[in-house]
Amino acid sequence: MDDGNIVGVELTARGKMARSYSLDLRERVKQAAQEGYPQNSVARIFKIGKATVGRYMARLRKTGNLTPDKMGGYKNRSYAVGFTSY
Repeated sequence: MDDGNIVGVELTARGKMARSYSLDLRERVKQAAQEGYPQNSVARIFKIGKATVGRYMARLRKTGNLTPDKMGGYKNRSYAVGFTSY
């Protein structure tokens, strides 16, 4: 039965994404991409988005790892200099 959910992503009762893909899946995606499979094929094999594969590979190049960032919590916002509230 297809309930419209993205394969591999669990949704909360409110329909928001609950958590990141597992590190195991990320490692398998990395291995397939490094073996020379095109990103389109890797995405299709693991039933994830092509953009997700691209983000994983960019993250690997930039940081050297695939661990996901912390989700939620406080995010420090910086506003433009000279901004005044009304």
